[in-house]
Amino acid sequence: MSCSAVRLWTLLLASTRIAAICWIHLPGFYLLPTLCAVENVQAPMLATRNGAGNREERAEALLREVGLEHRMRQHPNDSLRENGNA
Repeated sequence: MSCSAVRLWTLLLASTRIAAICWIHLPGFYLLPTLCAVENVQAPMLATRNGAGNREERAEALLREVGLEHRMRQHPNDSLRENGNA
């Protein structure tokens, strides 16, 4: 493979990983406890070239899409504390 073909393949794999991480991130519950939901959704997006505003808008839209708009600013352990499990 030529150098440009290797670079293209590397970029394709990286963008595929980013897309996969964005979709499996929440269902797998790989959440950072110090970040709220919208920040956890944005975490995999940091590897992209989108601006911070675009990331936050996209993360909020994704949370709305899956019905979690009421938990955008909630931290992962907050629901445990609410139920008395923490």
